[in-house]
Amino acid sequence: MTVVVAFHCPDGTVIAADSMITPSMGISVGHHHGRKIEVLSGPQLFAFAGDQGQAARFKILAELQRAQISQLSHALEYGLGMSGGIIKQLASTGITGNAIGTNTILAFCHGSSHHCCMFEGQL
Repeated sequence: MTVVVAFHCPDGTVIAADSMITPSMGISVGHHHGRKIEVLSGPQLFAFAGDQGQAARFKILAELQRAQISQLSHALEYGLGMSGGIIKQLASTGITGNAIGTNTILAFCHGSSHHCCMFEGQL
């Protein structure tokens, strides 16, 4: 089982994850030293559990959408936009419904506040 956790604190966000990368293709062998947490431009903190390919697509979307953060009136709009964006992006390649398993955490700053969004399963 793969694990990622986030703690939203008054002065920022702390994210932790194990390092086990497990393939989602029914193969039980995985890599024991994977990297699941990254600092993205924006600045944003990104972490994932579960499907590595879907998480990579989510990470790319977060990097492409980061410029929107400062233009939004409320931080929740960014999380909602990311949910809709990744659902649309995955659906464009036939990944829908139960096949969606992004399981990602995205922490970011909006204005002078820190925010942390968790995206699970089918979103």
